[in-house]
Order: sequence, then C-alpha cells, then structure tokens
Amino acid sequence: MKTSILGLLILLSFNLFAQDAKYFGATNTEAILNFDSRIEIQTSKLLKLANLKKETAQNAEVFEEVREQISFLIGHFSSESFKQEVGVPGVLGENMAFTFTKVDNYTGYAVLHMNVSGKVVFHKDVFKGKSTASIPLRLPLSMSRTYELGIIDGVNLCTDEHYNSLGDFFYFWDIEKEDCPLKGNKTEIVRVKGKLTQVDNTKKTYPEYDKLYKKPVLDIRVLMGYIGDEVSLTEVNYSDDGYKSFKGTIAELENLGFAVTDRKVKFRYTKNDREISGSNYLYVLEKDLKNQLGTVQTVRITVFLGDTDLNSADLTFHKVLIPAYQESDLLVYDGHSGLGANLSFDYLPEFIFDTTGKYQLFFINGCSSYPYYNGQFFRNKEGGSKNIDIITSGLSTYTSTSVSNTIAFLAPFIQGKTWSYQTLLRHMEVSNGDAGTYLTGVNGDEDNIFVP
Repeated sequence: MKTSILGLLILLSFNLFAQDAKYFGATNTEAILNFDSRIEIQTSKLLKLANLKKETAQNAEVFEEVREQISFLIGHFSSESFKQEVGVPGVLGENMAFTFTKVDNYTGYAVLHMNVSGKVVFHKDVFKGKSTASIPLRLPLSMSRTYELGIIDGVNLCTDEHYNSLGDFFYFWDIEKEDCPLKGNKTEIVRVKGKLTQVDNTKKTYPEYDKLYKKPVLDIRVLMGYIGDEVSLTEVNYSDDGYKSFKGTIAELENLGFAVTDRKVKFRYTKNDREISGSNYLYVLEKDLKNQLGTVQTVRITVFLGDTDLNSADLTFHKVLIPAYQESDLLVYDGHSGLGANLSFDYLPEFIFDTTGKYQLFFINGCSSYPYYNGQFFRNKEGGSKNIDIITSGLSTYTSTSVSNTIAFLAPFIQGKTWSYQTLLRHMEVSNGDAGTYLTGVNGDEDNIFVP
C-alpha cells in the first residue's frame, strides 16, 4: 500500500495530458473543479510566499504534502456522506494544480492558503441542467494529525472497518460517519465549497476502425487478475472471483463462436523465462469474420489470469503485460489497480511503450482507474492521443460485472461492427446491471478522424 500511495503522489505531480483534451461518458462528464483551501505544515522554518511560487528541491516536501492532502478528495467524492449530500459520486483527476496565495507562520508550524484547480469526473446530474455546480469539500487540515484523531480504542472510526490503516485512509475516509470523533469538526477538517464547471463532451466519435480492421489479424489481449489478498504461487483458488471471471469470459467467447487454439494452465515464468508449475492461465481464442470495412479478418483474443499485484513474487504478469502493451491492438485489464501501481510504467525497468505510433485502444477496468492511467499512456505513446484511446472507470468496479463489462467492451470488435464511442459507452453502462454507474468514460477520442 505504501508503494501505491507513492505512485499516486507521482501521478498527481505532473501535467500528464492536455487540459483541453475532451472526454465522453454515458452518465458522466468531465468538469473543472476550483476551490480555495489551506493546509497546516509542521516546520521550524519561516516559510515565505515568494519561495513557494514554484517547486524546488528546497520546498519539495511542502508540495508533496499538499498533493497528499488533495488526494483525500478521492475518498471524499465516493464517501456515503458526500453521495447523500450531493446525490451523485465523483472522482479526482490526475492533474490538480495549486497556487499558494498566503502564508501564516506560527511557532513550529505554518498554515498555507492556496487555490486548487483541475479536472474531475462527475455524474451529469450534479449540474441539474446548468453548466456549473457548487459542491461541499472536506480535507484534513494536518496530514500528521488527522488520522490519529479518528482513533478510539485502537480503531479509526472515520474510515472503512476493514481497510483501516493510515495508508488506506485517503481512499476510504468519511469524516461524517456516525461514530467518527471528527464528525462536524471545523478546526481539524477544512470545510470549503468547490465550484464545478462542466466541460463539453465529445458528441460523435469513433475508434480508428480503419487502423484496426484492415489488417489480417486483430490482436486483442485480456488480462485478468486474482482478487483475493493471498495468491499462491502454485495452488489455484477456484473460488476466487478473478478465476470465476476468467472462466466466465472464456465461456462467453466460446458461445460467440470463438475456438480455443492454444492454452497454458497452472504455469508461471521464472526470471529467466523458464516455464514451471504455477497458478496462471493463458488461453488463445480465434474466430474469422468479415468486418464492416470488408476485410476478412482473424480476431485473436488472448485471455490471461494471474496475480497482478505489484509486489507479487510471481513475475508472470509483467512478462505478459509488457508484450501486451507493445503488440496488442486492443487491451483489456480487469483486476486490482493498486492505486495506479499495478500497471504503472514506473515499475517496469527500461520499458519502452511505443516508438512506432501504432493505434491502440485500452480499457482499464480496475477500481478508480481514471485518476491513474490516462496520462502515462498519452505521454509515452508516439503521437499521443492521436494513436491511443483510453477507457477508464471513475469508481470502484465490482467483480460481479467483470465478465459482462469485458464482453460489452469487446462487442463491436468481435462482430466487426463500427459503433461510435457514444454507442459503445452506453452499451457498457448497461452491462453494469444493478451495480449502477462506474463513471466509465473515454479520453483521447477527440482527435480521431474515422467516420463510417
């Protein structure tokens, strides 16, 4: 978890993709969030506003602490108290810029005042037919004190009863929980209003089907992860939700006429690429079809199941992930996001994503993937958003919809159809069933040029 938080702070540190890039979600929209806030910094130094105009080696810790504070909006926007008050959930974006406006120095600490602005995603209903909306924001004043203030008899009552650690606090905290000792507190909790300004969605866009459908083989990789906390290197947990999703996906594809042409079962790769007994699965399925562009094409789908955790002792996932990143036309990931770490390029030494400008479409169906993944792909892709589109989820996703979400995403491509993104995203929304919206949306489609 500590590694994951570090990854989150790295992601919040950089302007990872253009602020004018557009977006589409079936139920949701991007918006610009702007608000004034403050943070208490423990320091023996006299902080000066002039020295905080930009980040330097001398003030890096201050900037990192502010980013950590802002990250608490991830938990706030999905908390029960926020949803009850506002009516709909939201999710923080990757790049939240902040400017310090005032510094108050005291003995042993300073209070920094700032303006914060950046992209977020919210359900469209938050706007009630208008272009702007006001929402309540809650943030910890002190990053060193707030967690401890929520503890009674050794248990923090302001967060999830299972995910109760300091490292998990930003993601699960809800300061208005009934037994939370900080409920209603206005001295330790920063309570301000944020202004949301809706950003125009794309209206009618398409994947670059001409770049996908005019080749002899459409290469699709589906990478699925075990869900349980403890994944054995050698023993398969057949009751794991990830295993069930894997088997369900294979069954659905076979029902759609795909045939298994290759498989590896209960295997893993060593550091030297030797194949030994393990708990991973890999199936290859194929089907020939004539797509709507007139090409008779083999649709090849590789479906993998393994331990996708960044800290796993099993190296197999990364040995499958790297070629999937580089070679696939379509990539689906369904598993834990690890708060951005599990698919992060930062943990793939000497990895080069792309230098050819090949067009790709990725669907990242991990929990709250929107804050983590758009930027790293656009920044490292030759040609940026012109050559890659990313579909992400804004909220936690449920394993009960893993199979239906995967098949819904694949639907046009495994039939050779040319659906618009707007049709595809609405189809994917329906596949959530009773789970409701995940705030799923696409980035990168605004500069696509294909039309049927």
